[in-house]
Formats: sequence, C-alpha cells, structure tokens
Amino acid sequence: MRSAYGGRAAAYAALGDYDRALADHDTALLLYGAEVEILNGLSAPGRDTFLLQAAKAYRARGDTRRAAGKVQLAEADLKRAADLEAEAKKVAAERPKENSPPASNLARLEFTNEWTEAVRVVVDGVDYQVEPGAKKAVPRPAGTVTFEVPVSQYRTTVNVEAGKDYRYRIVRPAP
Repeated sequence: MRSAYGGRAAAYAALGDYDRALADHDTALLLYGAEVEILNGLSAPGRDTFLLQAAKAYRARGDTRRAAGKVQLAEADLKRAADLEAEAKKVAAERPKENSPPASNLARLEFTNEWTEAVRVVVDGVDYQVEPGAKKAVPRPAGTVTFEVPVSQYRTTVNVEAGKDYRYRIVRPAP
C-alpha cells in the first residue's frame, strides 16, 4: 500500500499537482513511520532494507516539497532520510554474519537494463534500481523467488538452484 501511495504521489508531482502529491506522500510516510517505530531497536530480518525504503519515501516527499517551494520542510525530510540511511547502514553492519546463507546456498539473479532510463526491479519485495545499460546482481537463497519490473508490468515467480546464475534482460516492450 505504501508503494501505491508513493507511485500516485510521483504521478501527481509530475503533473505539477503538488497538493495531491504531498497528501499521498504524507499517507505513505504515516505508514512507514508506524513500522519504523515498531521496529526501532529490534533486530528484525530485513530491517536495514526497510529503513532504506522509508528513507527513499522521505527523499521523494522532500523533492516534492522543494518543487512546491516549501524549502524548509524539504530540508527536514532530507535530514530524516539521511538519518534513516545512517541507521540502515549501522543495522547492516551489526547483522551477525552467521545468519547469512553460505555462498554455496545462493543463486544469483542478474538483471541487465537495456532501457535508456533507470528501471526499478523488485525481488521478493526488495527494490533495486538498475541504471541504463547497467547490470545488477541479486543473490538469493535457493528456492522460489518472485520478481517484477513495475514499469513494464512484468511479474514472475521462478525456482532457482544454489550455485546457478539466472540472467534477465529488461527491454522496452514493442509499441
């Protein structure tokens, strides 16, 4: 639901409708804020990734506020985003290494972006940005993996085997 509000906010901002965009950003951040507080101090799996997603939402609202001429509020959002990113980095550094699956138990998904713009890929609920012409490798434990490329409305679930590489090209669909 957070990503739906964030996506709609981006669409409103692109149209210059900053009031509606900010209302949707506020709703998304309200949802993030509740979870950030709940997870505060816990060692929940994926907490660092969640904090990075929340930081991205704050940056998006900050950018919209700046475009709407609300510079001081934008600065506050960008500071909050930086704080969340620092916390995510700290959480990732403190994560016990023994909880990570051994490399031999991992498959590797490699996404190559053949578009002329950055593309977002979501693997098991985690966002990755792949720059134009770049490749992004995502290690995953063996088993079922779901990924999607929202801009092309592509979504699939695959079974991956440990020690194998899986390569996917992200191409613009024919008109």
